[in-house]
Amino acid sequence: MNDPMSDALPARAKPSIASRLTLGYTLWALVILVASTTVLYALLAHALDRENRDLVRTLLSVLTEDAEEEDSHFLLPGMLSAKQPYQLRVFDEHMHPLAASTAMEFIPVPERSARADTILEWDIPAGYYMSAASWTRDAPGVPRRMVQVAVEVSDDRNLLARYRIGTVLVLLIGLGACALTSFVIVRRGLRPLQEVMETTERITVNQLHERLVATQWPKELVELATSFNFMLARLDRAFQRVSRASSTLAHQLRTPVNNLIGEADVALSRARSPEEYRAVLESAMEEYLRLSKIIDTLLFFTRIDNPHHKLKLERFDGHAEVQKILDFFEPLALEAEVDLVHAGTALVTANQTLFGQALGNLVSNALQHTPPGGRVSVQVEDTEQAAVISVRDSGHGIAADDLPYVTEPFYRSEGSRSTRKAGMGLGLSIVRSIVEWHDGQVRIESTEGVGTTVTLWFPHDAEKPNAPHLRP
Repeated sequence: MNDPMSDALPARAKPSIASRLTLGYTLWALVILVASTTVLYALLAHALDRENRDLVRTLLSVLTEDAEEEDSHFLLPGMLSAKQPYQLRVFDEHMHPLAASTAMEFIPVPERSARADTILEWDIPAGYYMSAASWTRDAPGVPRRMVQVAVEVSDDRNLLARYRIGTVLVLLIGLGACALTSFVIVRRGLRPLQEVMETTERITVNQLHERLVATQWPKELVELATSFNFMLARLDRAFQRVSRASSTLAHQLRTPVNNLIGEADVALSRARSPEEYRAVLESAMEEYLRLSKIIDTLLFFTRIDNPHHKLKLERFDGHAEVQKILDFFEPLALEAEVDLVHAGTALVTANQTLFGQALGNLVSNALQHTPPGGRVSVQVEDTEQAAVISVRDSGHGIAADDLPYVTEPFYRSEGSRSTRKAGMGLGLSIVRSIVEWHDGQVRIESTEGVGTTVTLWFPHDAEKPNAPHLRP
C-alpha cells in the first residue's frame, strides 16, 4: 500500500548548484592556467634553446675562421684558455686530437661528416652541453682542421627546472584561490534564491501577503522575483475569493437546509392532515429547487474550468438572438414597469446556448435592479475584431468598493443593489466565465444612482476557443 505522504518526501539530494558551479569554474580555471603556463614554458624553453644553438654556431664559425688564417698550433693556447666561455677540441685531418679542453673528454668524437648546423646535446658529469663540429676550409699553407666546440647550458636547464616547480606551485595556489573565489561569488550570486526559499517557507494561508524585495538583485533574478510576487498576488486574491465564496456558499446551503429541517421538524411534531403534509412538501420543493440551482451552478463552473471540455462555436445573427431573449423577458419587464429596448446588429461567433445564458443573466440582473419607470437597453455592435454587446440599465448602480468583486461567485453587494431581494450572487460570475471561455472580455461600468453598463466582447476569430481561461 502506497504511503500518501511518500509523494511529499524530497527526492535524494543531488549536488547543489553552488558546488556544481564552483567545480565547473575551478575546472575551467585549471584548464586555462595549465594551458597558459604550458605555452609560457614552451616559449621560454624554445627561446633559450634557440639562443644557445645560435651561440654554438657563432662560436664555431668564429673559431673555424681563425683556424683558417694561421696554423692552429699558434691559436690553441688562446682557444683553450680557462677564461673562455666554451669548451674546445681540435682534430687534424686524420681525426687525431691535437688539443682539447678538460670537459671535452666526456663528449664523444664527432663524425668526419659533421656539419656546423648539426647541434648535439650531451648530459655529462661536468654539466649539460650543446656541441657542434665543422672542418675548416682548404687554404694555401694552412692544413685542414676539425674544430669541435661545446657550450655548457646547465644554467638554462636549471632555470627551466625551477620554472616548472614554480609553475606547479602557481597552479596549486591558483587552483585553490579560484575554488575559494568562485565559491564565494557563487554563494553571493545565489543568495537571492536562498531568500526565495526562505520566503516560500514563511508562506502559509495566513501569510500570503509575503513578497520578495529584489532591489539589489541581478536583472535575471529580478524578473524571477517579479513573477514570483505576481504568483503570490494571484494566489492571495484567489484564496480570498475562495474564502469568501466558501463562506457565502456555506450560508447559501445552510439557509435552505435549515428551512427544510425546520419544516420537517414542525411537520413531525404531531399528526398532520394530508393537506398540511402537502403544504410542507410544496414549501420544501422551493428549497430543493434552490439547492439544485446552486449545485447546477457549481457543476457549470467545473465544466468551464475543465481544459478538455470542447466548446462548439457557431456563427449566428446577434440581432435575432438578442430579440429572442428580450421577448422572453418582456412579460417580466412589463410587470416591473421597465422599458426593454434593443438596437444594432452583428454576426456573433460563439456557442449559441452559452451566449443566450450570459445575455439572459445580464438582462435578468438589470430588470431586478432597475426601479419602475426605468429602462434597460441592449446595444449590439459589429467591429472588425469582435461582436460587442452592451446591456445598460438606469438602476441603482454598484458601489465603487463592490465593483471589483461583483463577478466573483456568490458575491453579493451590501450596498445600493441590495434594495430588493438579493439572489445568490452567481449571475455576473457566470457571465464572466462564459465570455472568457470564448476568449472574450467583460467590462463593467457603474455609477451609484445612475445605472450600470456591462459590455461583452465576443471575438470573431477566437484562436483558442477550446482552451478556457482560468479566472484570475
